[in-house]
Amino acid sequence: MKIIYDPEVDVLRILFRETPISESDADESGIIFDLDAQGNVVGLEILDASQRIDDPTSVSYRVAKLTEAEVASAEDTLQNLLMDPDAGKPVKEAIQQQLLQMRGRREKRTLSLENAMEALSLPSDSDIPPES
Repeated sequence: MKIIYDPEVDVLRILFRETPISESDADESGIIFDLDAQGNVVGLEILDASQRIDDPTSVSYRVAKLTEAEVASAEDTLQNLLMDPDAGKPVKEAIQQQLLQMRGRREKRTLSLENAMEALSLPSDSDIPPES
């Protein structure tokens, strides 16, 4: 993804993919959507950017972390795709690789939490007696 601000024409352009633009569709708010040959939005342009954005020359972004529920849902979806009889071998191999990576990250988080609890001398769930 690229973000380009041109102060001479006061346009901020966001490119999602490097692909030829087949057409552009402007809406009434001064935003132009760039479309590829299949009609997918591959970029957008914000006209009069300095009037719409606090500082078009400054960009910050972050990658949001998924919640445990979102990760579990994604794992379930991948597991279901893995069981699909119509999925080819390359697809199944890619899914298996992704599942292994997701589970590995979860195990690292769990181990880190257990190490932190141990360092703080906090009991783990298995050390806590059940309530009577």
